[in-house]
Amino acid sequence: MDVSSPNHDSQSETSSDAEDGSTPLVGYAVKPSEYHLLQRRYFPSKIGGSPAWLDPELLPSGDLTCDSCAKPLTFLAQIYSPGGNDAAFHRTIYVFACRSCPGSFRALRSQLPRDNAYYPPVPASEDDTTVSDDVIAPKSCSLCGLPRDVAECDGQGVHVSCRKRLESRWKLKVDEFGLFIEECDEEMTDSESDVLASDLVGDESHLLEEYRKKNEEEMMDESEIEAFDELCPEIDADDQAHKDFELLAKANPGHVIYYRRGGRPVWLTSMGKQPASPTRCELCGAPREFEFQIQPQLVYKASCDFDFGVVAVYTCSADCDIKGYAREFTAAQEEPEEWLASNEEKQEVVDIPVSSSR
Repeated sequence: MDVSSPNHDSQSETSSDAEDGSTPLVGYAVKPSEYHLLQRRYFPSKIGGSPAWLDPELLPSGDLTCDSCAKPLTFLAQIYSPGGNDAAFHRTIYVFACRSCPGSFRALRSQLPRDNAYYPPVPASEDDTTVSDDVIAPKSCSLCGLPRDVAECDGQGVHVSCRKRLESRWKLKVDEFGLFIEECDEEMTDSESDVLASDLVGDESHLLEEYRKKNEEEMMDESEIEAFDELCPEIDADDQAHKDFELLAKANPGHVIYYRRGGRPVWLTSMGKQPASPTRCELCGAPREFEFQIQPQLVYKASCDFDFGVVAVYTCSADCDIKGYAREFTAAQEEPEEWLASNEEKQEVVDIPVSSSR
């Protein structure tokens, strides 16, 4: 299930795509029929569970603790999105969050050339149902899936902090789902976009439709939009950003990922100042560009025990060559009630709290 980037590898893009980024896509969180298809050898896009590390050797242990509280981060999602050069033939973007510090997110990029030490040119057979990973498992905490050297471990190689949380019956991982990708429906029509055949694995193409039928109550439909409006009475009726968010949610009910590399994020509202522009890539100096955003619908779908509004991810536009994993840039817009409550406490209108990290 990969996300293509037409603006990076095609010379025949439309003028609209050239101006606003690649073809917009949306991702739906769907329980897979076969969990082995979420293993790293299949280059998955997925939500929750343990990270499927693209580079199994150079794990990013030093980048998996919160800059504010130093606690281990929680894996949230990963998107497999091949880049536009030979060095990024395989390319995955990972997103992590801190449970203790609202608005604290981390994005990491990993990429490999087609000829590499870990994956043969021929795709792995789907008949291989192995779910264990003999390379990753010995170096990872069995409870949270992060590298063992991220935090103190007990004699069994399990993070002490994870053991304590488990004893307290705290959730250690975000619920695991596969991501089914389809073209974004930008028009308010009765028909739905066709699922991209290249994004579906095996005979799972029926699962998206089954998901829609069984999970209608979880989708962000018009009733949820109305609830959102009631929650945000201070939002101007002419707020174009809010209208755009409503349109995206209504046209693509239930999606948890909005992807448009080279495009622009779709914020909940334009109230207050918007996030600052992302910094340039610290490794090569190239500008970073918007790639995708995680939508608030994911909080409900994956039963996250932490809340957020929109998390936008910006990545190096040059897909510069790296070893292992490199930090990218995130900008998070909190849930509306968080900043509206802050407004009420201060009895004045303030900027939307935005957390940016790189």
